[in-house]
Amino acid sequence: AMGLSPPNSLAGLIKSSASFIDWVECDICFTKDGKPLIWLEQLGDLTMPPIKNISNVTLVEVQKATRKDCPEKILTIEDIFIFMTKYKNTRLFFDIKYWDDNCFVEQLGDLKNHYRIVDPHTLDLVVREIIIPAARLSLSHRIGFITFWGGVEILKLAKEADTRITTAVIEILPWFGISPFSSSEIYINYIDWIVIGWKNFNQWELPVWKSSLGKIKKLAETRGIP
Repeated sequence: AMGLSPPNSLAGLIKSSASFIDWVECDICFTKDGKPLIWLEQLGDLTMPPIKNISNVTLVEVQKATRKDCPEKILTIEDIFIFMTKYKNTRLFFDIKYWDDNCFVEQLGDLKNHYRIVDPHTLDLVVREIIIPAARLSLSHRIGFITFWGGVEILKLAKEADTRITTAVIEILPWFGISPFSSSEIYINYIDWIVIGWKNFNQWELPVWKSSLGKIKKLAETRGIP
């Protein structure tokens, strides 16, 4: 459904369900008062008034904003759970944007930010605002957490909280997942899936992929990860 509906919209989720798409990925950011929203940086320019820094505004302030590209509000996690209870064939991955005041940094160039440890406050919010409510609604087996290897502490947290929650990493660049900067080997036991590539495999045609994939395969074989 990518490109067929406004980004991070209820209309897009409904179209995904109608298209029998098994898993849908949503980016999650937290407001100033700790409420999770389905949010992309680009949405800041699509809101009226514009919202440039989601972590500096409260949920009430966000709910007063409207979208210029569709007749919807910014989706909350409650909206997502209501959708999931109605459309039972769709499962959702949450990518928690946990770093930087603006929630987003340039992942492709900033290894320091990419491997920044998730702070305890954010981990607490993930449990309190997402994992526990999902369990109460019997949705644990239909949600997952996904990351580009940064923030793997969230995957460990999710698995320890409820083994029915699916966890996955996207290996988008070879030096991110299996590198001297990461703790991949520590967290491999908490990962269900390893997704190779993003829009397509090795989209930047990097020659180092071959050796990196060998390391990934060796780690994945320890758990039989597909």
